[in-house]
Amino acid sequence: MRGQGQAAVPASNAVETIESSALRVEVKTNPYSFRVLEKSSEEVQLAETGAIRFTMNGYTVRAVTDVSRGSGWLKATLRLEGTSVPAKVSFSFAKPEVLQVLLSFNNGIPAEMREEFADQGEHVHGIWEMPFGGNIDDRGADHDFMGIRHQADVNYSSARAPFYATPRRLA
Repeated sequence: MRGQGQAAVPASNAVETIESSALRVEVKTNPYSFRVLEKSSEEVQLAETGAIRFTMNGYTVRAVTDVSRGSGWLKATLRLEGTSVPAKVSFSFAKPEVLQVLLSFNNGIPAEMREEFADQGEHVHGIWEMPFGGNIDDRGADHDFMGIRHQADVNYSSARAPFYATPRRLA
């Protein structure tokens, strides 16, 4: 039984949306991708290209099913090409101007999930335990964004969590 405000949404819809007072998230279900827009200007703040891969096998999304949403959140099952084990994605607003996107896959670890975004010249922070070149902005870094160090004589993993920031003003 679904709680109040938790209506199931058929995955056959081309675009599913959730909104806060500052942002609108548009999740395209066929093929899968999403983008985040500033509501007041309709300007795209972030655009995920749909080029997402799970595990070293590179499973890609073939279908989106079981879409559900409530006030400020949306969840969906991602059916993957090459495996019967599904992945999950959830979108929720931590604050009206902060969107949290969580990906999960039972047969994979976070370091083996890869997602691509349209490059708008924005800033990428986090990923590694120490900034290469002394800069916390990882733009232009020439290392895999794996979150785990794979270098000789380095025996620790990343303590930084990846996040994306835009210098654009949100109204």
